[in-house]
Amino acid sequence: MGVPLPDNPYPIHVGKGIFSNILSLLRRHVHPEGLFVMIDENVMKHHGRKVEEALQGCPACFVTVPPGEGSKSMDFLNTVLDAMFSCRVNRQWVCMAVGGGVTGDLAGFAASIYMRGIPVVQAATTLLAQVDSAIGGKTAVNHSYGKNLVGTFHQPLMVVSDVDFLATLDETEIRSAMSEVIKYGIIMDAPLFHYLEKGRPYDYVKLVRMCARDKARVVALDEREGGLRRTLNFGHTLGHALEKSSGYTLPHGLAVAVGMAFASRLSHDRGLLPSDDLKRIMDLMARENILPQGLALPPAEEVAEALALDKKGSDRGIHFVLTPSTGGVSVQKLSEIEVLEAYRGFADGYSKSL
Repeated sequence: MGVPLPDNPYPIHVGKGIFSNILSLLRRHVHPEGLFVMIDENVMKHHGRKVEEALQGCPACFVTVPPGEGSKSMDFLNTVLDAMFSCRVNRQWVCMAVGGGVTGDLAGFAASIYMRGIPVVQAATTLLAQVDSAIGGKTAVNHSYGKNLVGTFHQPLMVVSDVDFLATLDETEIRSAMSEVIKYGIIMDAPLFHYLEKGRPYDYVKLVRMCARDKARVVALDEREGGLRRTLNFGHTLGHALEKSSGYTLPHGLAVAVGMAFASRLSHDRGLLPSDDLKRIMDLMARENILPQGLALPPAEEVAEALALDKKGSDRGIHFVLTPSTGGVSVQKLSEIEVLEAYRGFADGYSKSL
């Protein structure tokens, strides 16, 4: 399985215990002089010995990344670049991200700009990264104006998703990731949605492979988010606004879940999504407990400010991702007034509906 881009195809390896073979997998592509390893602090705490043993045989320089969106800043990016220069990283080295979305975004961005670009490997250790963010080459840091506004497209040499890392994730991280899993089921993969409706326990190797295959198919057809790839932003337009409003204390996946609930409701209100499908979507999200209880949604004025800066917007409106059915998707250009009017009604009823 992989991403069959014309100029830069790369594999996605998914399995149990496969991180121990990461060097042999890497050497199918390159034989680096060294590795600049950016590893999440929690991964280092729980799996540090496993990671170090797997990378024996290749010179490596390690930098730990504090968990949370606060690390996706220009200040911490400069700290990373300083470390790369201190380690004498050159273009024959490979940058390796060992962590979740924050570590992957940061490592990918640093690799894309250091000496005009060095290769990066995404070793995803969270469910969210394995099913979504590690695939596709989107890298970014946050800005005071919003999330992921400073970034590049920089495809990895490969993606390695070892589901054994998931054993040390807390329940909030799993819940957060399930919003992205459900997203694929809603917008493009009806068999995945049916599988999720059967309930836990899930086979995580199967689940990650299904989602990774969906993401890879979209990226291969639209690498730079010119059209089709926008469909993967289902729930993200409002989700990013909620993250910013919370000062990035609300986990990404849970913010996206609220955004998906809003987008599904908006799809129904516009006559696209049948009532039965809306109920199935909301029932699945409720069963997975991904809609935050007691969340005070920000006022429409605050959401409007975030929408104005969102990458999915334009002077002529907002490219809003809607769904006409489970397994289907539609991108429509809506006016800001229309979106905000719908949001006010959604926000008023949000806490009452849970």
